[in-house]
Amino acid sequence: MSRNITLDNDKIKYMLSSVFDDDYKDSVLVDALLNMLSDSSIDMLIHIMFEPDYELLSIGDYVKFKPSKYDFDADVDTAVDLGIMKDGYMYGEVLKDTSYGNEFNPTYYKMLLNILTLNDDGTVIRQDHEVNTIQITKIDKKDIKYLSYEKKF
Repeated sequence: MSRNITLDNDKIKYMLSSVFDDDYKDSVLVDALLNMLSDSSIDMLIHIMFEPDYELLSIGDYVKFKPSKYDFDADVDTAVDLGIMKDGYMYGEVLKDTSYGNEFNPTYYKMLLNILTLNDDGTVIRQDHEVNTIQITKIDKKDIKYLSYEKKF
């Protein structure tokens, strides 16, 4: 489960200072970092701090994410049977971050994914969809059951 919480700057500063060694822990560096970063950047840093196995995303990476219950109106049983959904996760491929820059930023707060979903007639289609980066987990392409079926046909 994910929650949106509010932390005051002192608590965020305390958390961020823990990543610095003693030479920098009480310096202006932590304050500067706190003021330079957006809320979504701080959120991403804290997420990475508590996910020791976190891997930065790259264009073309295969990922899984848990969609909001309002995002898709697909038949979950059919999606699971077809291998495009498992344990509430959907699958996709990273296309780009949603910033206006020309360079890919693997820590940008939102990614554009090309996801596997169901069409109205129950067939599997690919569709572009924006997902918050914190909700994305990098996976091996082999973990997507549908893609292993796709090769056989």
